[in-house]
Formats: sequence, structure tokens, C-alpha cells
Amino acid sequence: MSAPFSRRSQKAFTLIELLVVIGVISLLISILLPTLSKARLAARSVACKSMLRQYAMATEMYTIENKGWMPDSHKFLNYEEGLPRYMGKNVIIEKVARCPGDQITEEMSRLGSFTPTVSSTETYEVKVSYGAGENSLSASARPTSVGPRPFWVKRNFLKGDSTKIMIWADWQNNPVVTNPTYAVVKPANNSMGSLCFRHPGSTNGVANAAFLDGHVGELHALVKTKANGHDLDVENWPIPEGERSVAGAQYKYYPFGPGKSQGVGYIVKGYWPGIEIR
Repeated sequence: MSAPFSRRSQKAFTLIELLVVIGVISLLISILLPTLSKARLAARSVACKSMLRQYAMATEMYTIENKGWMPDSHKFLNYEEGLPRYMGKNVIIEKVARCPGDQITEEMSRLGSFTPTVSSTETYEVKVSYGAGENSLSASARPTSVGPRPFWVKRNFLKGDSTKIMIWADWQNNPVVTNPTYAVVKPANNSMGSLCFRHPGSTNGVANAAFLDGHVGELHALVKTKANGHDLDVENWPIPEGERSVAGAQYKYYPFGPGKSQGVGYIVKGYWPGIEIR
């Protein structure tokens, strides 16, 4: 004869078993979260590269339509003089003007806030974290020691390796300007300047960039950075001592060159020390 049914004979989790299960789940979460975070950052970097490819294509279409002249880096957000029409837009919305991975840039208040024009009577506002190559694109009012001057560039003026000449890249408003009039990517001799290595991929961070030949690649920082690639963690870039005080020294190096040097033509000395192009 079978024993009578008893609730006590039913198996149940003990408190210790529940705590063990909770502990295992917590351990798995702690292991998986960093992996998920890295995957999310990698996805944002891929989306950023896709956006920069649009900038490269729009630049090519602009250049073809304007007899070889490069876009104005100070007005590329304007409809009439810039890239929106070549992207099929009247205005460049923030989704297009901002890198998908610029959250730290925003937290550091280093986004640029611009008011481009749609027409002679209409403007719009947009926040920006992409910038132009100052020496590879034109500039309607490029700052100089004697005041703003126009700097018009034709594509065939840019002698050198087109796979190493940057035209668009990750940018930060640094040093911070309340109402910047342009977004140009360039290093300062003793600071990061407006460069921004906000993406993962190397120890010191990666900046995504579109190049003159139309492809999108990466700028890897070889020197120590901090603040998620927004500042240098060293005294200055390792450029030759004699060039640190020379205006335009960065334009003698890829990815910022080629730069015209003392009336002797376009000269590129190789890579900017501290950056590797991939």
C-alpha cells in the first residue's frame, strides 16, 4: 500500500539554494555586461563610419558639380554652399551632424552648436561632433595671424597620397568656444586640440575619418590620452622640437597635410607623430 500524499514530501528550494542561484546569475551578469558594453561601443563606431562615408560621397558630388573645387569647411552645414543638398536634405539634422558615439563629448560640453543657413532669410540650429580637414577643404574665412582670409582648394591641388589625407573626422569643440563658426579637425602642439579619439579599438582610442580617396578608416592614437580620448595625458605631441612653435607645422604631416611650405610646393613629411592611420 502506497504511503499517503504529503505536502512535506514535495521538493522545494531551500534558502541557501536560492542564494546560490542568485549569486550565479549575478556573476553571469557581471561577466556579460562588459561584453555587451563593448559590443554597443563597436556598433556606434560602425554607425559613425557609415555616416562619414556619406560625408565623403557628398564631398565627391560637390566637387564634381563645382569644377573640382572642394567644399567650404566653414560653411559645409549651409544648404546653398555646403553638403545638405548632396545628402538629399534641406538641413543636416543632429543624427547626421553628430557621431553616434559622442556621449562623453556631450557630457564634457564639447559639442559645437551651430546656426547654418537654409536660405538668405532662413537658418536652423544643430549640434555637431564631426569636423573638416582644414588643409584639404576650402575655407571662406580661414583665421590667420593677419585676420580671416579665403583659402580655396581644388582637388587636384592636393598632391600626395589621397588614402592618407583626411577630409572629415571625429571632432570636439576644444578649446570650448561658445558659438563656434567652424568645425575643423586639427591638433594643437601642446594639447589635443579639436581631435577626438572617442572610439574603442586601441589602448589610447580611435578617431574615425574619411579620406580624400573616398574610403573611411581610423586614426589610432599612439600617445597616452585621457577623458575617453578627449585630452592628451602627456605634455605634448612628440613633434620635433624645432617645429612646435612654427605655424602650420601639423600640415607637413598626414593626415592633416599636404601643406604648402615656405613657397617651395606641397610637402608631406610622413605621419603626424603620435598618430597611426589604418
